[in-house]
Amino acid sequence: MFKSNNFKLLIAIFIAILSVVPNVHGQKKGSNTEELPKIDENMFMETRWKYEKTTHTGSETVIHEASDGYKFFVYFQYDYNYQTYLNGTLEKGNWLIDAKGSEIYFQFRNMTWWKVINIDKQSLELEFNMGKGTFRYSFVNAAKDETKFFDGENLDIEGFADIEGKIEEVENEKTKKFMADITPAAPTAIEIQLVGGGYFGGIDPVLKDYIHLKPNGRLIREVETVQNGLRKVSKDISREDMEKLIEFIETKGFFDLDDTYDCTDGNCQSRKKQKPTPVPLTLVIRHGGKKKVVVVTVYGQDNRRGKYVKYPPGIDIIIQNIRLLVGE
Repeated sequence: MFKSNNFKLLIAIFIAILSVVPNVHGQKKGSNTEELPKIDENMFMETRWKYEKTTHTGSETVIHEASDGYKFFVYFQYDYNYQTYLNGTLEKGNWLIDAKGSEIYFQFRNMTWWKVINIDKQSLELEFNMGKGTFRYSFVNAAKDETKFFDGENLDIEGFADIEGKIEEVENEKTKKFMADITPAAPTAIEIQLVGGGYFGGIDPVLKDYIHLKPNGRLIREVETVQNGLRKVSKDISREDMEKLIEFIETKGFFDLDDTYDCTDGNCQSRKKQKPTPVPLTLVIRHGGKKKVVVVTVYGQDNRRGKYVKYPPGIDIIIQNIRLLVGE
């Protein structure tokens, strides 16, 4: 009787445990739709990769591999430019990480946005979807010696086919179908950096004053003072707001401004040597292939006089709109 009761008690406990344990199968199914981990864009900076193969992820079938007749390399540069090399043909463009930090934009074979599945020092895996299928590009780290063509050196690499329009691609018909044009064109890269300005001194001197709007829409604001230390704020800016801002900047003729606005009188030159010390303002704006750096050597007013340096009033208006985007 005692043993029977114990057995019934064990069964009851087991059923109770099952009722509260999550459905393991359901969790695995859901994990396929989870967002990809956020990628640090610095992992791509100044990296060179050699294509190895394309795999259909559902069946784990390798549908294409690199060979003597098909060699592809990609080089992601620190300035958000990239270069690709395919069988002797060099292409260039802009790369960027999306606002979520899980996809990278660069154009190859009519593909533009790629999901970053994995990146480390030795390997890179990128995926794209077509219809109901998912396909993965696998790369390995490429040494600088085997990618000298990215540095402007001779393209006559052993094993590469004739580059004078006589290359026959060895991709089969199935592979060509997978490389169809299935994605829209990527947006033009927009990037803004605002550094410095004002004066170093007073009760709580400013050590760093920095705003950076990255091409992926990530806005970083850093202010560091002697008393309060470093304060860092970041947020995402919509593509629509970025385009409105760059359109406004274009109307102010920013890309036609002089590179430097400096003192033109003795009082201004003397002010550079006095305290609180003027901190030059640097404004860098990139829009697609256009990039402009403007420096104002003495920016901001003090209690002695107004502007020391003569510069177009549009610079003040541009800076005000950048700060409005930050929320200041």
